[in-house]
Amino acid sequence: MSHLIEMEQIRSDALTRNLDLTNVEVIVPRLFEVLQEAVAGYAGKEQQAQELLREYHHKYINWGFVIRETWRYALSNLSMYRCQPSSGIIVYLLAHIFVDGLRRSERKDVCSLAADHLLAFFLKLAEEMPEELARPLPDGVIPESIGLRPEAISSCHQGIIRFYFIQLSELAPESFEYLMRSFYQAKKLVIKLLDLWSDESSFAELRSLFKRLTVETYNFWLNREDPYRWLVKQIGAEAVTNSLHEACAPVSHERFNEYLQVLQTSVEAETNDRKAVERMTMLPDFREIVRFYFKLPEELKAHEDPTTPLHLGILTRLKIIETRGLEGIHEDTLREINFDVAKWIREGTDGNAESFLQRVFDVLT
Repeated sequence: MSHLIEMEQIRSDALTRNLDLTNVEVIVPRLFEVLQEAVAGYAGKEQQAQELLREYHHKYINWGFVIRETWRYALSNLSMYRCQPSSGIIVYLLAHIFVDGLRRSERKDVCSLAADHLLAFFLKLAEEMPEELARPLPDGVIPESIGLRPEAISSCHQGIIRFYFIQLSELAPESFEYLMRSFYQAKKLVIKLLDLWSDESSFAELRSLFKRLTVETYNFWLNREDPYRWLVKQIGAEAVTNSLHEACAPVSHERFNEYLQVLQTSVEAETNDRKAVERMTMLPDFREIVRFYFKLPEELKAHEDPTTPLHLGILTRLKIIETRGLEGIHEDTLREINFDVAKWIREGTDGNAESFLQRVFDVLT
């Protein structure tokens, strides 16, 4: 009994020290109070805004809570703040929190969530506030200077999102990768902005960001094993056909190097920023490449020899599972592997079971 009392005392002392550590004064800057003022009169929304601001300005930030609550605020209150005179500063501050979380959080899942919500927020603005996002910069204002005096921002205009394009294009490599691999495609936002913005001068910041996204996408996949060369190792050079090469072409190193050459020549030489951005939208982005990978096993099934235990479809899906960058399709790929294996068990013969399993183990090791 005394042992239990002693353990309880230790837990109580630890909790007390932890509460003392986190029980610090929280000061919310005047600039951020506009987020609470925008929902004044709605008790529940005011309280949510207050909790968000207190947590964001706490010495020990719970970034997961902050990013989730910022997204809830941005989405659920959009119809309220879009028509307010302070819509610009509200958009600026919400984007600021997302970018801050992307830069500062030490948790990978939170960084990924921050990147997803930031792009989703910009896409939502383009859909729900197109007129506001299309407004030109106020006279005498340049995108680079917006962050120097955010208190001067009032209504929403295109300069706010252009300012964040600059911030995002300068992210550290680790943070930038979350943006590049986001569930939400930056290309969709680019296409929407091409419809909203007519002035060529509006695209300078977007061109820089979009180019880095595109270049780093192809460099990322060039640092993964070439699927075509991997398949050649599995089946032997003598079994390779032109149709097999064509099936792998969309995700081959050869194709990615061709895209980089396009960026370095025709896109780089383009003096019109808008036209340069338009050309880059013709190139596949990270999500499109992932979709190419997902389709590849089915494409390869057409090249399987029923008399051998190669089973290119299953082997390629196993390769997908161990390839970094394809985590987004792992669940669907595992489901397809189960279907393939079940079908093989039903239709296969005992004679090739051992050979097939050995091939699977070779891929996994």
